[in-house]
Amino acid sequence: MCAEDGPPDGADVTEYKKASHQAPLKGRSEAARFYMYAIIKTGGKQYRVQVGDKLKVESLAVEAGAQVTLTEVLAVCGDEGLKVGTPVLAGATVTATVLSHGRGEKVRIFKFRRRKHSMKSGGHRQNYTELKIEAISA
Repeated sequence: MCAEDGPPDGADVTEYKKASHQAPLKGRSEAARFYMYAIIKTGGKQYRVQVGDKLKVESLAVEAGAQVTLTEVLAVCGDEGLKVGTPVLAGATVTATVLSHGRGEKVRIFKFRRRKHSMKSGGHRQNYTELKIEAISA
């Protein structure tokens, strides 16, 4: 079922409950249509996204404020039910806006060899791109 996480903020809970217990997905109310989601793949990782979500993905070579079309859509759940690709859905896209680029938290690395007076310290900060999901089309 697509509506797993509960009603969105401001949505009528009784309308959501009615919609989530109806059998075919086509006759659902507007409260249940907020739950269209997609599973996308970018940067070697998979993300479950809905319209309006903000997420940090591996760094993309795109300017801040630009629109990005993600074509590696693995699955889409919406009015027509769940569609799963093999491995990707043909013609399905997710459109997102690049909000910013940044660097993640520092991960400390410490290598130590006992009895050798040998220590090595280092760190790593992963670059990321923050996206806001604008549209999902199947």
